[in-house]
Amino acid sequence: NEKDINNAKGRATRIERKVHYLSASLHQLAHIITYDTRTAHLDPIKYKIQNDIQPLVSMESSKSHKVEGGIVRKFESSISEVDTGLTKECVTRSATIDIAKEEVDKVVNSDVRREEDFLKAIRDIRELLRLEREERMRRDEEVVEKIVVTKKALQTIMLESLGSSGGFGGLGSA
Repeated sequence: NEKDINNAKGRATRIERKVHYLSASLHQLAHIITYDTRTAHLDPIKYKIQNDIQPLVSMESSKSHKVEGGIVRKFESSISEVDTGLTKECVTRSATIDIAKEEVDKVVNSDVRREEDFLKAIRDIRELLRLEREERMRRDEEVVEKIVVTKKALQTIMLESLGSSGGFGGLGSA
């Protein structure tokens, strides 16, 4: 009886050593597979995003800011010019009112046309700004879509990599 107990203790000790050895091997293999998968699949995608997509987004953003700044400067310049012109015109008009009613009517009609043209120009500039924003948003959506596609591809690669290596369950038979 005591002999059986000693044999059982010896077997239990050997089994415990094997379990410990298999556990250590499993942890080591898990770290190797994770590192190899990352370097083989994730790092190239990360570098592609950093080196290809991110500069494109920055470049497009910079371009749109420059275009928008140019439009705003032109708009402000136009407003200043029109304001100066209108101020001069008002002074001229008040001086010529005493001279002739017909001249005033001509100037007023001219002002109306100019104001309409100016308002049309403002509407056109607003439309250009709206179109530029839409284009920028469309490009931003394209970049986000590329990121989503890349993320899905990465997930697929990870799942295939873990699936083809048998996961962690294939280690117990070794």
